[in-house]
Amino acid sequence: MLVPGATAPCGCSRVRCSPCHRGSCGGGHALVVPQTLLDDWTPLYDVIRVPSRLGVAALIGFCLLAGLGYAEVDVAVAKRIRGRRARAVQAALGAVALALVYWVPPGNMPRLPARFPRQPAPAVPAAFLPILGADRAPLVQLPALRADGRPLPSNAVAMFRSISHWRPILNGYSSYWPAGFIDRMRLAERLPARPALTALVRRTGLGLVWVDARRFSGDERRRWARAGKGDGLALLASAEDQMLFAVTS
Repeated sequence: MLVPGATAPCGCSRVRCSPCHRGSCGGGHALVVPQTLLDDWTPLYDVIRVPSRLGVAALIGFCLLAGLGYAEVDVAVAKRIRGRRARAVQAALGAVALALVYWVPPGNMPRLPARFPRQPAPAVPAAFLPILGADRAPLVQLPALRADGRPLPSNAVAMFRSISHWRPILNGYSSYWPAGFIDRMRLAERLPARPALTALVRRTGLGLVWVDARRFSGDERRRWARAGKGDGLALLASAEDQMLFAVTS
């Protein structure tokens, strides 16, 4: 069940390389594919909100073509060579294909890193879990916008964390957030100001505010440190630089 302006909790994923009509991979190297003509001759990519997402299908298509091409070579080897020699040649071809993938990048793209970059999964502080699971009042996690008004990646973190509690959240992740998302996040960024809180409660039924103080500037951190004193918020729990406030009025 969703509230007005809330985003359904779900898992998130990201594709590191997603060639589209004019895409970039790795360190930003251009990769132009035939779909470029659609961009040049039609308004198709002006209609789609985030055209680069089409690159996911293109990436899968490239993988399928590579696999089909290798399968054809494998069949050709099996027809011309029999017995152990065929197995040896096929094994050698597989090794060469793997070597090409890792050590010979296409065009001017960088080589794959020796170790794939990883990061710890965002966690919910243990002290927050009982509070988050107590009811279904909507939650907003801050900060949510950059200084220029664009959404922060922390919106995706908020969605990932929501898997632990399934409470409706106001945060959203590009490109299909609810209508009015940016306006609501602008209001949320003005918290703990009382007028902004009143407007958010009226529009969404906001019940909790999760603040990641590490991501705020010094002045904003001090503002949140003073929150909960007659501004309609009450600090329920804190863990390191994470603070969880309840809306009291």
